[in-house]
Amino acid sequence: MLTENPQLVPPNLDVAEAVADLKARDVLRPRLMRLTRLLQRGNDTDFALGSDAMAVATRGYSLVKMVSDREGLTEIHRDLGSRFSKSRRVVPEEKKAA
Repeated sequence: MLTENPQLVPPNLDVAEAVADLKARDVLRPRLMRLTRLLQRGNDTDFALGSDAMAVATRGYSLVKMVSDREGLTEIHRDLGSRFSKSRRVVPEEKKAA
């Protein structure tokens, strides 16, 4: 509307610069979309790698638990146990009373 009616535009309002900004934004947007997708894929990969490592660590801890007494791994079992201990759930007061 402003470019079609230049008589309405005050001299201190730079419509040409705004139009140039919009064109630059149109060029930038596809690049930002690609970067966003790439970042999401990187985050997904990071999560998957951490999940895989945690699964191996959990299985390894289970093996240490099973053989710790027989193989003299009691101290390692105890040290690892502090990392894999389950936190106790806090029971709401309503359930305690029931």
